[in-house]
Amino acid sequence: MRKALSVVFALLLVVGVIYVVGWGLWMLGTWFLTLPTETMTPVAALVGVLLVPIITYFTNRSLERRRSLETALREHKTKLYDEMMRGLMKMLNLQKNGGMHEPEMLQFFADLTPRLITYGSRGVIQAWSGFRKVSRHKPGDASALMLAFEDLLKAMRKDLGHTVITQPQGELLGVFINDVETIVKKSQAKAGAAIHQYQWSGCQVGSCSTLRRASSPPPTSLGTARPSRT
Repeated sequence: MRKALSVVFALLLVVGVIYVVGWGLWMLGTWFLTLPTETMTPVAALVGVLLVPIITYFTNRSLERRRSLETALREHKTKLYDEMMRGLMKMLNLQKNGGMHEPEMLQFFADLTPRLITYGSRGVIQAWSGFRKVSRHKPGDASALMLAFEDLLKAMRKDLGHTVITQPQGELLGVFINDVETIVKKSQAKAGAAIHQYQWSGCQVGSCSTLRRASSPPPTSLGTARPSRT
């Protein structure tokens, strides 16, 4: 009940402020139109001289405030993404100082999640969810795990303002992995095998003949022509 009353009071306050401002502008316009013609021009010039600095001041203040917020948010994002990348590289055993033990891994995820929700963009959160899904359902598939990690790196770069965000598959992994071509080829081979399996399952349920009929070329005029009578 108290919350509903506070909402109603706030709405009434907003409506009252709008009404007072509108009434004041209407009265000011009415007073201005009643002035003599030779007085309107100086008054309009004076109002313009007074309003321009005020509008400029508040516009600059708003832009500075927005710029400072963006700068602070970017600093938090840069620090967060740097820690994410270093932690995941250690967890995936991509650094020389060894991998990450289970207690350290649990602590890493516990510290990372709140800051990721606060500062991470939607694309980074989606890529992070995809990486966790791959690590949970395909823990032994190193190729899928590395490519999911690369998708997360691409999302981070996009959020930090890098213009080139459509890197070829494996380009970022090639910075710290030597046999990245093998990982990409394995992923492509698995994707091709999955497509082949899907097509084969379609043939088993009776749609293969339909696909063949749809993909076969139409008969030519020579094949449909009737034999001439002699």
